[in-house]
Amino acid sequence: MVLRYRRELSHAGYIKLVDAGYKALGYGKVQGAREKVARWEGGVTPELEAQYVIAHIEGVPREEVLRRPWPAWLYLATGHAQLLTAPWTNHNTLQALTGVARTNTTAPRDEFLLLTSVEEADGLVHAWRNALACTESVLSSGSRRIGAEALDLLEQRHEATRHLYLCLGAQIARPAADADLELLVRLCRTARGDEKTIARLYGQAARAALASGWTTYDSGDQGRAQACFLTALRAASTARDLQFGVFAMLLLAKQQFEVAGPGTAMPLFEAARDILKRSRPNPRLTMQIDACMAGAYARLGDASAFDRLTDAAFANCADGSQGDAPDFAPWINEDYLALMAATAATDLGQPERALAWLEPVLGKAGENTGCGVTPRDTACHLASAGRAYLAVGHTSAALRSAERVAGHLTDSPSYEAQLAFDRLRTSLARHGHAPALHDLLHRTGVAVTGAG
Repeated sequence: MVLRYRRELSHAGYIKLVDAGYKALGYGKVQGAREKVARWEGGVTPELEAQYVIAHIEGVPREEVLRRPWPAWLYLATGHAQLLTAPWTNHNTLQALTGVARTNTTAPRDEFLLLTSVEEADGLVHAWRNALACTESVLSSGSRRIGAEALDLLEQRHEATRHLYLCLGAQIARPAADADLELLVRLCRTARGDEKTIARLYGQAARAALASGWTTYDSGDQGRAQACFLTALRAASTARDLQFGVFAMLLLAKQQFEVAGPGTAMPLFEAARDILKRSRPNPRLTMQIDACMAGAYARLGDASAFDRLTDAAFANCADGSQGDAPDFAPWINEDYLALMAATAATDLGQPERALAWLEPVLGKAGENTGCGVTPRDTACHLASAGRAYLAVGHTSAALRSAERVAGHLTDSPSYEAQLAFDRLRTSLARHGHAPALHDLLHRTGVAVTGAG
């Protein structure tokens, strides 16, 4: 349980708190002692009375326990819920950065989110738009003077961490990303300089928060990842870096889409696209938003919106002009767009079209190992290829695809790739090929999460 880890308590220590809470609320004595906490952490939902007690201990209103299912309301007790409700001031940005930098990153991973409804997503978008219209100056009151040379070094460090993630995956890069964030937050708290320098420092902090969030997301800890994304959004606003704020909103929307589905993600995608239209042109960021939104509409079954946005993404890519616009995702190219379109086409039930996009990039069943796509993205999209092969009756190609995805997951675990693999696993089971898949899993040692 994330709350127990934040308090650095054992099972026995936390159950003592719960027992005191039972007595304080007049419920008598808690039954089950330390085994109860272990069962809750193992996936058993506590009885409502116990949830009321935990909420009382952690300062969460009882109505939130009733409004949000267990364990979604637990994250309200971490302080991260203020990321949705606190005013968008520079002071609160620094508080948010400090909060995510201090979050215990060794706590068990979880999949519950701060954003749980369309209304909350709409509220976030409204607050973000209002913040973009503000002109609060970025002031510093620290004692450590910082200049352009130090900021250049911090940018180089960020780039090194990003390349580490692309080469070796989230589990290897996450400690580096967390350390980068902690360093930037310390500087934000202690640095002094002119307004331009401090704004640039907050821009670097936004990038560090987003990198920490993304590696956390792909490691499976969704609550902390979302807190990092929301913090990056606030830090970009403080830095007056509108386009990086759009990029942060895009990754927040992508997480919401993958974990909670397209419903609560669409307002975030649409806001990112709309705000970007009002700034200077950034073709690469525009085509990334269009490609992600196309995938969301495909999951909703809207083929016409998928076609329109996919065509727009490829048109931007063909234009080739980036100018002096910031490039947050230099790996986005025609091949990457083809893979995203292929996965979306598979979701739409258009397997032939999907394979027409996939095979020129990945080869038949992923045989093109030198395609230049990262191992993580290869695993994600090759899993979609497996589903497409099944749909057109190419069972052997589907199983070869599954074999290669399992190999990628063994070498470099990824939450998103695991989700894609689990969808392929479900499709294989439905087609009557579960025994072959079980043999594959036994040989590769890949653990299936059961999502799908």
